[in-house]
Amino acid sequence: MNETLNRTNEGCGSAKRQPAGFTLVEIMIAIFLLATTALIFGVVYPSGAHARTKAQYYSIAVCLAQQKLEEARHTGYTDLTIQGPADTSVSSLPSGNLQYTVSQYSAGVKRVDILITWQAYGGTGGTVRTSTLVADYS
Repeated sequence: MNETLNRTNEGCGSAKRQPAGFTLVEIMIAIFLLATTALIFGVVYPSGAHARTKAQYYSIAVCLAQQKLEEARHTGYTDLTIQGPADTSVSSLPSGNLQYTVSQYSAGVKRVDILITWQAYGGTGGTVRTSTLVADYS
């Protein structure tokens, strides 16, 4: 009978309790995941900022080219003088340059060419080229 009591009492209180908190392996996995996430954001953010800046420069250049073409259309055929490339600095773009050319396209039609170039920081730049025809309706 004593043997029976001893066997039943062996199981009582002998269950091991797990300590509260995290193990070293869990902490190392969490640090690895945080470092990987921070590295991904560290790589993606500058390229996203670069793409945003590049898109902003293209938007400025396209808007400026459109304005110059509208000015040429508004000037009209008779007041539009034929001229070679005229360079103008563009202050809204880094190292920006606007080239404006008016040429005789055919009888009664003049062609206006706009070329905008810029050189951004870090060696990247861009070019926007557009043209329009202005006809003599008189």
